Amino acid sequence: MEQEITTTKDKLFKLIGLAENAVLLIIAVGILLRYKEVAEGKPLLQIGLAGTAIFWFILAFKRREVFSSQQEANEFGPYGFTEMLAWIILPKILWIGSAVSMFGVFSHVTNFESDGNIRIMMIGGLSVSICLLILMILVLSGVKKLNMLVPVLIRAVTILIVISYIIFGMNT
Repeated sequence: MEQEITTTKDKLFKLIGLAENAVLLIIAVGILLRYKEVAEGKPLLQIGLAGTAIFWFILAFKRREVFSSQQEANEFGPYGFTEMLAWIILPKILWIGSAVSMFGVFSHVTNFESDGNIRIMMIGGLSVSICLLILMILVLSGVKKLNMLVPVLIRAVTILIVISYIIFGMNT
């Protein structure tokens, strides 16, 4: 019974990954149409941004396997708080911070209250920035098995660049 639940969860997260790719494509098409000043570009962009924020939030709760087998875990030896911080806590905060930032971008595109948009993006961006700083310290301290963070780091750094452009590039 437990194996069936795990398989169902795996299928669900695989579908979420495919749906994330679809909404990222919708964002790209929306940006292109908005650049060409086509009226349908803005709703597509809004749908893509909202969908991405939702999927990133859900992906924070995906269980990530650090070791491929029990034998590899036994060979690695005991691990403590720094490994738990790097493997479990930081990825969750990065996913949720990225989702919050993406929601801020969504509300900026839909022209909701402008001060609230900036606050939302700053909260998500600061969460991501602090996690990146802690992650640099963990890398320097020699924590291993950090390659599992690459997918969330790509998204987190990308959204950090986008919100930095919106917050700091808006005044120019």
